[in-house]
Amino acid sequence: MFKKFCAAILMAAMVLSTASVSALSTSSIVYAADVTIVHAGTNDYLVANGTNLAYSTNATTLWRLTNISDGVFTIAAQDNPSYVLRVSDTSSVILDTYVQGDESQYWSVSLASSGIATIRTNRSRNNLYLGMTITNGALDLVSSSTNSKWRFAQVNRVARPPVASPESGNIIRGTTVQLTAPDGSSNFDIYYTTDVRAAKADFVAYTRAISFGQNATNVTLRAFVQSNTAGYADSDIVTFTYRITAPSPTPTPKPTQAAQPVASHSSGVIAAGTSVTLTCSTAGNTIYYTDDGSDPTDSATRKRYTQPVVISKTVTIKAIATAPGYANSDLSTFNYETYSSGTPSNPPGVTMTIVLKIGETRYTKNDVAAQFDVAPYVEPSSGRTMVPIRFIAEAFGAQVEWYNDIQTDIITLGNRSLSIVLGRELPNSMGKSMLIQDRLFVPVRYVSEQLGATVLWTAHTDPIIITM
Repeated sequence: MFKKFCAAILMAAMVLSTASVSALSTSSIVYAADVTIVHAGTNDYLVANGTNLAYSTNATTLWRLTNISDGVFTIAAQDNPSYVLRVSDTSSVILDTYVQGDESQYWSVSLASSGIATIRTNRSRNNLYLGMTITNGALDLVSSSTNSKWRFAQVNRVARPPVASPESGNIIRGTTVQLTAPDGSSNFDIYYTTDVRAAKADFVAYTRAISFGQNATNVTLRAFVQSNTAGYADSDIVTFTYRITAPSPTPTPKPTQAAQPVASHSSGVIAAGTSVTLTCSTAGNTIYYTDDGSDPTDSATRKRYTQPVVISKTVTIKAIATAPGYANSDLSTFNYETYSSGTPSNPPGVTMTIVLKIGETRYTKNDVAAQFDVAPYVEPSSGRTMVPIRFIAEAFGAQVEWYNDIQTDIITLGNRSLSIVLGRELPNSMGKSMLIQDRLFVPVRYVSEQLGATVLWTAHTDPIIITM
């Protein structure tokens, strides 16, 4: 039993007063132990001389005994655990490279008497012991335990190596790796590195779950356990390898309703004969519309949209979109008023029509082209469309006088008079005038309505129509 082995190591160590010994508790099972092995008859130490066994008066080799099963162990050179004691085909004990599953390397260690233990082959040649011929000190297997009595000293229990979760393998980027010490965390510390070339002294203390960089793809993690309690040797360095893959993209949820139809011209006043295009962003859609004000969802007069709709008169267009696997879209409604384009005539009751666009210096007055020297623009903070007041007022036939001493424009049209002071707030929260490129700008709606005109405009992309 392993407990008996622990006791044997303890008792053997106690008889070597010159050895530095850490006591083993017989109430605990240890993972492994590092010991020196000395012959009870000659007091010569069992040592590894290169790749061979030898004996020496100095304890130059520390042997690691690792538990295989109850009472059965491997015995390996601690500084190179790949070399183990095993039994050769010629019945002699040699130091050889480790062979996985080779039962000739397993040994039973048991207490004999007075702290003396025997080391016996466990499987391949039972009842043969690791012995030493007293006459010449030769190491060999012997059938009797007379010359196979050994003492153990410098006992150090070996910490068990850390365990990783998740273990080596494929992990998704963002996954963290946790390390634990099998013997508990209160008296054991873990050190690790992801640098395959790092020396053991350069490992860093493990304090929290380990995360890898966003660009990492293949990571090698090395770690060992170190005890902060006397009598323990560091664990072996263990290696975990990870292949890091990107997480599967989250699928974009499929919308349950078709997108609402959009018209190429927003509601408002447009020239008669304008073609309006209806579109829907949902794939495989079909658009239905009406031009009599009825709901195209179930109207008997609805039409399937196949080509642009020509607006020849004042009309209300209502439209919906359908698509396989989608619910019908919400209803879109577009209201259009028309004016005659291409002739100098105006709608009934209108004597003048001015059409202009944001950002363009060209405009028309009764379909006759004219030019601003500074284009209208949208003032960002208020969203108001600003125009040069002199050009608009004079287009209406008004007189404009600038009084520099009071920084004021006086506009007169018939019995109407309007004063605009540079930078002063206008009535009805209409903003204030601004000087742009040496031109006084005011909101188009304010100046037009103050002079008795009407402004028709619904979107920044549509023309601004002023009628009087």
